[in-house]
Amino acid sequence: MFNCSIYIPSSIAAFGPNSPRINTPDDCVLQPSTAYGIGKVYSELLGTYYFQRFGVDFRSIRYPGAISANPPGGGTTDYAIEIFYEILKSGHYNCFLDKDTMLPMMYMDDLLRGTCELIDTPASYLSRRVYNIAAISFTPAELVKSISKFHPNFTMSYNPDYR
Repeated sequence: MFNCSIYIPSSIAAFGPNSPRINTPDDCVLQPSTAYGIGKVYSELLGTYYFQRFGVDFRSIRYPGAISANPPGGGTTDYAIEIFYEILKSGHYNCFLDKDTMLPMMYMDDLLRGTCELIDTPASYLSRRVYNIAAISFTPAELVKSISKFHPNFTMSYNPDYR
């Protein structure tokens, strides 16, 4: 109707404690427990509404944690980057997650490629407006086990917090 397009990134923060944790479908229960996650769900729903009501070509991807060489920005999945900075700085990392907390991650270049592919896809090929994107999931304990092969003196403590 208005011949416009909008892309709004979303996040795994849109999920909540009742969302499936393995092979999470695009359509599932979304009951986030943070204001950030609630805002993401709001954006997804509003964009879908504008698509249905006004024909706005809305698209969104729920991003997992992004893995890159850049310094972390403070999100829940940033421990997976921050830990490498701490190896070089002090040899110890104080993790704010439980050792068995499994979170999805994706290499930044793959995340960007997936985003560009969604944006470039003709609208007639899309079956929905919001998609999950996935690559790999691991726990802090699994990451430490891998790091220890190269840095055997590295240590990590676990002090789970609100994240």
